[in-house]
Amino acid sequence: MLDVYIFDERVNQIFVASIDENATISDLIAKCKTERKISEKASLIELYPLENVVYSEDIDFDDKWVDDRQPCLSFDPVNAFVASTLEYSDLPLVSFCLVIAPDDAAGHLSDYSNEQEEMSMVLQNFLRAVEAAKFETDPPSKEITVDNWESEHRGATGRPYHFLGHPIGIYAPIFEDFKVALKTTTPLDSITPKQCELAHALIQEANEIDIENSERRKRIMSIVNQLLGRVAVRILNNDDSSEDGCILVPTGKEKILLVEAAFFDLRPDITVGYKHANLHIAEIARRAWIQDERKHLRNVSCCPSFLIMIAGPFIHVFGIIFAREPTTESFTGFISIEINNHPLEKRIERVVHLFQCLKDSISALELYYWDLTLDQTPMPRARFPDTTSLPLDGHQLEFRRLLLQGDAGRTTPIFLGMFDSKPCVVKFDHTYGIEAHMVLAKEHLAPELFYHTQIYHESF
Repeated sequence: MLDVYIFDERVNQIFVASIDENATISDLIAKCKTERKISEKASLIELYPLENVVYSEDIDFDDKWVDDRQPCLSFDPVNAFVASTLEYSDLPLVSFCLVIAPDDAAGHLSDYSNEQEEMSMVLQNFLRAVEAAKFETDPPSKEITVDNWESEHRGATGRPYHFLGHPIGIYAPIFEDFKVALKTTTPLDSITPKQCELAHALIQEANEIDIENSERRKRIMSIVNQLLGRVAVRILNNDDSSEDGCILVPTGKEKILLVEAAFFDLRPDITVGYKHANLHIAEIARRAWIQDERKHLRNVSCCPSFLIMIAGPFIHVFGIIFAREPTTESFTGFISIEINNHPLEKRIERVVHLFQCLKDSISALELYYWDLTLDQTPMPRARFPDTTSLPLDGHQLEFRRLLLQGDAGRTTPIFLGMFDSKPCVVKFDHTYGIEAHMVLAKEHLAPELFYHTQIYHESF
């Protein structure tokens, strides 16, 4: 059997397919269609060696994508194109990769003038992903998926191109509490008349299109301030840049430094919403956080805050931290508050619940910043989310390397670590039979279980 590494651009992950050494490339592509559940009308599959294209096949069989590419014959066995193998964690790496790309990427590659450059970029991304899997890395987030590795990475995380890596999942107790609270509901009969009035007003204003932007911003922010029980202000950075609004909270014992617990970005239409607002806010946050007066704050904190975007009749909430560069993660996706969506009561209920969760989380962030002690010496905790150790009830767990990256749909990450200086394997599972493991360990049929605990989302 031959292991072929598949780089699926749709979810930005690498998967392994085992095929017979005499299988043809058509067999390989057919296997990928089945195992990766590829829609025949939505994707393009291409096979790359380490130097140049060997084969490409458009799933919808449109010849315009394969003209002039000189694909290899489909009856040739796959191993005829294997030049060498490399060893990563004792697993063979075939010298080519199969890339599954969304259909819009297929259209992008149809411009033959840039074809070699695009193919080279895909190969570089694939090799970066393999290298990242080889060394110690953070597990990928279940909250964020990137459709196109290089072209979309910056838009999805707010980070520059040279800060590539696994999809980022920002871990902070405040953000986790927000996600958990958001999964609950606020029944309509528990909503006060004032909350109902404000939510209805926000829905009305967000759906207004024949209004000047500054007036729209003024009206919406007035309602948002009342929903959050806060006053958002606009501040100018040293370079005269500013956001549409931010909620400031004091920090440190002296309470003389104000920091942003939430940023706001208001757009008239969703077509200029997600990526543009994300990059815009990340840049504004960076300009705020890199100012000299924030240096002692950056030494002790990753500066967590919320990013609240209202683009037309849609609301999108992100988390954002400063980990060398601003890094964002989508928490909600686009929440529709379109006025023509019925029943209106459900829209009001959802708006009230969302802003109540934000209100509670911003209050928690205020307490977090209030308790910070600024320091002139950089602290490890400021390099969030690069956590490499955890204190566990008097024990110390250190992560050494990632053994298995994990797949949000099938498996969770597995790490090699040290538990009180003893080598161990660390797993994070949604469910686990602790008692069954202990019975097996007692009979020496399973390794000793050093430690177990329940964490967020009722997971182990």
